Amino acid sequence: SGNSCQADAERPPPGNVRRGFDGAFTGRLAPGCWSRRPRRIAFLIKPGIAQPSPWQPAHDGFIQLSGQTMDNDEILVRLKQAQKSRRLGHDAYAKEDLQEAGRHFLAAYETDIESQRLLGDTPLVLHALATDLMGLGRSLRGTSGEEICCREIHALNQRRQEILGDTPEVLKALASNLLYLGDLVKDGGDLVEAERCYRERQALNLRRQKTLGDTHDEVLGDLAIDLERLGDLAWDQGELAEAKRYYFVNTRHLISMPRHDLQWPAKCMRTGHRLALLAANQPIHLPEVLLRLALLSEALVEYLDLQSAEVPEHAQAPFAKFHANFLELTVQQAPEHTPVILLALQRRELAALVVDELENRLQNHHEGTPRRRFLAVHTELRRLASGLQLIPGDGDNGLPRSTSGHLPE
Repeated sequence: SGNSCQADAERPPPGNVRRGFDGAFTGRLAPGCWSRRPRRIAFLIKPGIAQPSPWQPAHDGFIQLSGQTMDNDEILVRLKQAQKSRRLGHDAYAKEDLQEAGRHFLAAYETDIESQRLLGDTPLVLHALATDLMGLGRSLRGTSGEEICCREIHALNQRRQEILGDTPEVLKALASNLLYLGDLVKDGGDLVEAERCYRERQALNLRRQKTLGDTHDEVLGDLAIDLERLGDLAWDQGELAEAKRYYFVNTRHLISMPRHDLQWPAKCMRTGHRLALLAANQPIHLPEVLLRLALLSEALVEYLDLQSAEVPEHAQAPFAKFHANFLELTVQQAPEHTPVILLALQRRELAALVVDELENRLQNHHEGTPRRRFLAVHTELRRLASGLQLIPGDGDNGLPRSTSGHLPE
């Protein structure tokens, strides 16, 4: 909104990673963002205050627009033109041409601004403007313009909320944009603003949960992301006790929630990684962390047991990284718990995933170090084992022989 942009203009851009805008949030695109002439985008949205819609039906086929009568077909042409520009923008993204995508989304935005001038703040136009700015912000990734677009999207979503109320669609749009905005300002170093975004998003998702029910998969997944982000933020602020509380709550949340979300294994992996780091930094929490890691491991194995015979591709890397972190923690600080992890890896393909992950990590060690020498010996043993076969009934009591029939040295 105009007020929010004015406030932004009074403060310097967050962090030093932003670039591409002239001065302090003037709203003018700097040369180089696109090849066309710089345009203003930040102050074109009307302030988000409740106003009656300026249009009303006149008669069949026409709409009354603040004293003007406009053919429905003319409005439809304008909306279709913006939709076509958005489609071209998405096609440009698929080709990884951000500059071309930005041009198309800017064209869609300008068309929809004209529709807003004629129709007012209708939910359809507000949603179209938010979509345009979303694409425009992606094309400005890494610049201060990305944050400006994100804040404008938030103002548009709030205006839709004023008109439509707390519908699940509007709450979801608000929550999704707040996550994006929180990540942006956090990367820029503004942890206080990031916390405000994450907490406001969590409150929105709790309201969505009341509307859609306590077992709605998407909402539960979003609540897990909220706990993860708040825990990471507390970690970055040095509040390890608060971070531990969020990670422990999120562990219980992940274990109890339905597992239809394809991102569920990755969420378990990220929480497990943070728990392992917490125990490594503060060994006093080791027993509690090991208990929760064991519960997450059991849940992951159960999840894979309920899948098809092969491990799903989306679960392979999270499973391997989680148990590799778990193994490294126990070997270094609690070796007596190592059998607990090995019991979880009874399936050959699961054990192979974890072994490959550990070997990839050992590759980072320098030549001549003990762990690098261990890797070389271990790799050679695996190579020899792959060439062995069991030949029963040949007088050697079923001793393993190589494929050539000779015992290995």
